[in-house]
Amino acid sequence: MSWLAWALIAAVFWGVGPIFAKLGLEKPDALTALLIRSVAVVAVLVVWALFRGDFRGSIAQVNGRTLVLLLLEGASASVLAHFAYFKALKEGSIAGVVPIAAAYPLISVALSVILLGSRLSVGKGIGAIVTVLGIYLLQRY
Repeated sequence: MSWLAWALIAAVFWGVGPIFAKLGLEKPDALTALLIRSVAVVAVLVVWALFRGDFRGSIAQVNGRTLVLLLLEGASASVLAHFAYFKALKEGSIAGVVPIAAAYPLISVALSVILLGSRLSVGKGIGAIVTVLGIYLLQRY
């Protein structure tokens, strides 16, 4: 499958996820909800890895630097960001929370320019401005 197909699949699941989260956050606090979510993630990943059958060979090829970077990504994106996201969803509306939380590419692009030396083209700069404008409009109206 192409990257575009995978991106569209991701968009669909990220679009459905907040509905489940908002409904599921009716009673538990954000940390409990995140723990339940994380158990589901681990269970699906274990089954998937076992189904693929090459997990041991793949994990053996991971070096220490890659392991640390992926652990940091997991801690920041999967734990801290989702905890904050769940707290926001519990208190706010999906229509209010999701556009702001979904603005993370703006932060990623800015950090990639600052920390990794990526170049920001005019098109990407305009895209960032349009994104901020879209978030503002979604929040305002």
